Amino acid sequence: MNSNHKGLISESRFIIEACKQGCEISSPIGHAVPYDFIVRERFNKFSTVQVKTAHRKRSNGLRVDITREGCGYHKDDFDYLFASKDKDYWMIPWNAIKHCRSEVVVSARKYSKYKNNIPLKGVDRK
Repeated sequence: MNSNHKGLISESRFIIEACKQGCEISSPIGHAVPYDFIVRERFNKFSTVQVKTAHRKRSNGLRVDITREGCGYHKDDFDYLFASKDKDYWMIPWNAIKHCRSEVVVSARKYSKYKNNIPLKGVDRK
């Protein structure tokens, strides 16, 4: 399995988890924006999500590369980082990772509250 396959699996995992919450999901055309998905939540709240695949680097835990074309992301590039590895995922808000330059150790204790937790609230269709 190559990195494109792994990326597609992570993106599919995000779509499944967000749909379980009742969110509406859109994907931008092309790769000109720094996020992978736009999510519409309740009360017409829109959030952007960057999806990454976590990988194990040595014995230091699961890591996610948070660079784009060799540069780090910036404040308004996305609202959430969704990182996926096997059966687990993390949905981390930008403010929790804004200090990171090139990678996030998603398996670190400080990110445990974001593990297998989608903070998005779906659209009410009643």
